Parts: sequence; C-alpha cells; structure tokens
Amino acid sequence: MSIKKLEELEERLKDKKVLKFMLGILFILIGVVGGFIPIIQGWIFVLIGSYLLFGERFKRVIKKLKKKDSK
Repeated sequence: MSIKKLEELEERLKDKKVLKFMLGILFILIGVVGGFIPIIQGWIFVLIGSYLLFGERFKRVIKKLKKKDSK
C-alpha cells in the first residue's frame, strides 16, 4: 500500500471513532432525558450509548452479569 492510501485509511478510521463517540454521547443524553419523560424508555438509549462508547469493556460486563444471573 502506498503512503497516501494508508493516510486515507487512517483518516477514515479517525472519522469513525469520532462519529461513534458522538453517537454514544447523544444516546446517553437521550437516555437521561428519557428517564424523566415517561414516553421514552431511557435505559435502552443508555445501554446503546454505553455500548458505543465502551465497546469491549461493555461486552465483558454484560457477560459477567449473565453468568451471575444464571447461577
């Protein structure tokens, strides 16, 4: 791969990370607002936002919770 292609790929990955971060924050904010407004299920948005922001760590926590629940 040429240096130019590597730079373009790096820029795209950077853009994806920024978009993922912004969406994560947005979903968490909607979730918090949804906690006060009965029409919106806030916890769903908080879970989605947490997944977008924390990814792998979030998956590990969910697995641990499932293991505790199954005992």
